[in-house]
Amino acid sequence: MRLRALIPVLALVAAACSADDGGSSTSSAPAVSESTTTTTSAGLILADGSILGPAPDVPTGPLDSQTVADLDLVFSTLLTGVDIEALARLGQSGDARVAWLLADLLRFFQQGEVFEVSVESFEALTGTDVAGGFVWGVVTDRLIAWD
Repeated sequence: MRLRALIPVLALVAAACSADDGGSSTSSAPAVSESTTTTTSAGLILADGSILGPAPDVPTGPLDSQTVADLDLVFSTLLTGVDIEALARLGQSGDARVAWLLADLLRFFQQGEVFEVSVESFEALTGTDVAGGFVWGVVTDRLIAWD
């Protein structure tokens, strides 16, 4: 029953990600509290000890039609079983905006095949390694830090 309530929220997030706001394609600096990070020549070192590299390139404009179709497949099947092939294709889409939607999935799927493919897709889109620990927290912290 909770998943049924989640679908409209995820649809709104997907729509927001596809909107063209005319903004810049990347952020110039992560917005991170000084108390949780240290800056070195390697980049920002987060509280968990991981190094946060630069934010991935983020395209502007509408999402590619195949990415939209894959998002529709993934989120329309949440109640019956996530379309794993579509989820994997999202990781190959090259559109880092999709990483936010993958983070949303990781909040609710914290083990199993959906979890594993979501992590692989997130890592492919962002060029980061998020293995270990509470993955949803790690991916969310990175997305927020990259602004």
